Amino acid sequence: MNRTVETMIYAIREMRPRLDSRAREIEAARRVPTDILDELERLGVFRMNVPRSHGGLELPLRESSEAVAELAKIDGSVGWVAMIGSLASLLLGRLPRATFEHIYREGPDVRVAGSVTPGGTAEIFEGGYRVTGRWPFASG
Repeated sequence: MNRTVETMIYAIREMRPRLDSRAREIEAARRVPTDILDELERLGVFRMNVPRSHGGLELPLRESSEAVAELAKIDGSVGWVAMIGSLASLLLGRLPRATFEHIYREGPDVRVAGSVTPGGTAEIFEGGYRVTGRWPFASG
């Protein structure tokens, strides 16, 4: 196993007491708190599958999956978010090159959410977008 992954898995295991103590909070809020996401980012979880050319770790899928599985053993919700966030870069690689470059223009720690079956529209407005419609969860 890659030394980077071994270090990451060790750090993930060290998170167990903090994640265990916050399991009810995560469940009640139905979301992973930002400080936990920030910690996952510091560990490199969201850059595991990003190409080295864009500052990522470009880990073999088996090894990045082991890190995600370790998180899922501790807290399924945190593992799920890590899986979506770390594997998204593989899907983003299917976008036009200019779009991919734009997404990673500020570095490899991109947090992604989306749907593969969009059911709405996004219009550009000053300061952002106006999005309407319904998007089913990609995971069911």
